[in-house]
Amino acid sequence: MKAVIVSDSHGNSGIIERILAAERNTDCVIHLGDGADDLMGLTAYTGRIPVYQLKGNNDPSFYNFSPKLITYMGNIKFFACHGHLLDVKYGLTKLYYAAKQDECRVAFFGHTHIPFIEESEDITFFNPGCAYMGQYGVFETNHQTFTLVHKNILGQKKI
Repeated sequence: MKAVIVSDSHGNSGIIERILAAERNTDCVIHLGDGADDLMGLTAYTGRIPVYQLKGNNDPSFYNFSPKLITYMGNIKFFACHGHLLDVKYGLTKLYYAAKQDECRVAFFGHTHIPFIEESEDITFFNPGCAYMGQYGVFETNHQTFTLVHKNILGQKKI
């Protein structure tokens, strides 16, 4: 199973379209906020797969997006959020405890615009970076184990 993880597209739906065109064989798309509505109108890419749109601090209040997502891909339980409500710019402690409370193995977050991956105890933290700048992530699982990869659709060096 494969998920495309994006965040912080900030109105650049064209870059989201390029990312989804490059990652055609995906099972779901998760937008971590600040431009979550950039997925609207891209049903040619998302029409047959689950699309999760989370609310970021710059998303309009009239969009009824959830601020967080807790779900499974295969047997891997993950927590996803934009990150601003958990102060991720100042550390990952609040995110760690939010993910730990729900027994998640992975915590996806955005907001900082900086690609990031780190394992702390039993939780892997992953920020795909800034989609506006072409950065995104790919999560793949065989139901028991998983991989996370940073990519950049603009052809810049992979992280």
